[in-house]
Amino acid sequence: MTVGLHQLAEGVRVGGPGGGPVGAAFTNLTGELLAGAYPGTPALPEDEKPPTRGELEKIVPYAKEAAADPTRGTVVEQADRRTVARICNPLKLGRLEEHRYVLETSTCWWSRHLLQSASRRDYSEHFPVHVLRELLDQEQPRGFDLDLQNLIITVFALEQQLAWYQHGTKVAVGSVRAVTDQLELRKPPMPDDQAWAGAARRGQLLLPVALPQWRSPANLAEMARKLRDAARSRVPAAGALALAPERHAGELGLDPDAGTGRLATARRVAAFLEQVAGENDDVVLVEQVARVDLGDVDDKSVGTGVAQAEAVTGALAQAPWPVLEGLRALAATDERAQVVVEELRYAAGHEQHSADL
Repeated sequence: MTVGLHQLAEGVRVGGPGGGPVGAAFTNLTGELLAGAYPGTPALPEDEKPPTRGELEKIVPYAKEAAADPTRGTVVEQADRRTVARICNPLKLGRLEEHRYVLETSTCWWSRHLLQSASRRDYSEHFPVHVLRELLDQEQPRGFDLDLQNLIITVFALEQQLAWYQHGTKVAVGSVRAVTDQLELRKPPMPDDQAWAGAARRGQLLLPVALPQWRSPANLAEMARKLRDAARSRVPAAGALALAPERHAGELGLDPDAGTGRLATARRVAAFLEQVAGENDDVVLVEQVARVDLGDVDDKSVGTGVAQAEAVTGALAQAPWPVLEGLRALAATDERAQVVVEELRYAAGHEQHSADL
């Protein structure tokens, strides 16, 4: 049987169905038609299924890690390497090189394409998602489905250090599915280099918590979240520690109005932690941590006090205060009582790192 093919679309070249089984010939013909209609589609192997949404979602964490790393790369787990390679490499959406995913302008063709295409439409400071979708098909149609469009836009945002906004408000977008036409990408406000370095250094000592060192929008969100969460978890113990010694100022020999010493430091730390825990602006939060004044005590010593606040508060709550009050009365005539009272007051008057109360 002879099959006649009549071409209806201009510029689409198809050959004959070729020999072999009818099914194979039809598959070959369909592939040529699709390639002609959508010449920019990812060059995935024809015998593989298109990537699923779940596979596309696997790309995002690696893109985040690479964008947040000073070397612009991250190691991909063995189980995910094939998925990352078969999606990102043909798409030029970053590149898997052996075991490492690299995301920079030279490996992300879409960053150059979208920036240049957007600039021709006078978009240089903000990039509406609905405009970026149109630009994906600039020069030639590519036929990307919605999820693949969203992945490309998400990786572009990460590579270019852009943040998501909706109606002028910064929002979090945690998945490919969450990218909608109501969103746009902008360069977010950032702390200056000095504030970033100060917060990264001091936050690790004061709270303490491991913080990202490299300044980037992705790392800003992570730093602020870690600082905020660490502060919130420590507010109750720090607040209690600022009040407990004052209740027993007489037994501990403390001056409630003193500007230095354990009690004064505890008050400053409690106020600082409440401030950090309640601050919703990431930039302001980082600047607060970088520039906080906690008196004449170094950050490492303050961090020791913060870490042990709950234990010290518990010890104060369980202390036999009537017995200690009796010892204070005996101290004038009993040398052993005097030693106990003096040791207790020495510890209470000094910072936790130098005298364990």
